[in-house]
Amino acid sequence: MIIGYTGGYAGRSPGKGFIYSLFFVLGLATTLTLLGVGIGVLGTFIKSRLFAFNFILGIVAILMGLAVMGLYTISLPGLKRMPVKGTGLFSSYLMGLFFGLSASPCATPVLIVIVTYALAKASPLFGGALLFSYSFGHGLPLILAGTFSAFLGKITSLGRYGEIINYIFGGILILYGLYLLFGQVF
Repeated sequence: MIIGYTGGYAGRSPGKGFIYSLFFVLGLATTLTLLGVGIGVLGTFIKSRLFAFNFILGIVAILMGLAVMGLYTISLPGLKRMPVKGTGLFSSYLMGLFFGLSASPCATPVLIVIVTYALAKASPLFGGALLFSYSFGHGLPLILAGTFSAFLGKITSLGRYGEIINYIFGGILILYGLYLLFGQVF
């Protein structure tokens, strides 16, 4: 839906596709950065009252790793359709803002771990920077796809490796969780 919007309004021009996609990702980054700052502020309040935060973060990371591996599904509300109907750069930015408010199913487990980590760090600046960098990592394929619509064929060809990729990244999250749980002991 996103790529169709940015690619459709940008036409066949890679330059316009790049600009529309970039504005979309800037909107996404705005929403997630503000979320990160808010989570950091909340973390300063919670951290002084919660002693076992590494334990909780470790459990969350393990559970999200298992979700990435497909052992269970996390369903969060998402947008069924985009509420933005414009065709300009500002509309692309607004669409990114709204997309940042909805969770994409494949990224939800990783986003939950990142938000929990930002909460544990209890720093608004760190939380904002962490989610800002996450949003650009999350949005980079969208920028590439909006810029080069032929790139879409390459993305879909990776689908056959999806299960292997999910197990690798799920395993990384589980290892991170185990490190948080037992890393201080060794």
